[in-house]
Amino acid sequence: MGRKRQANTEASTISAPVVKRVGAFLGAEVTGVHLTRPLDAAAVETVRQAHAEHGVLVFPD
Repeated sequence: MGRKRQANTEASTISAPVVKRVGAFLGAEVTGVHLTRPLDAAAVETVRQAHAEHGVLVFPD
């Protein structure tokens, strides 16, 4: 239960997705997105742009 509470606290402190390149030619890590919840339009657009630019996206956790 403590872990779930921590995840909820972290979610409330992140305001927008963050995209970080992880490879020289392919791939990026996207944080600040919780795929179990609906995304707002700005977050969806950020993920779409990141996918178009990097091809492969990794969503940790």
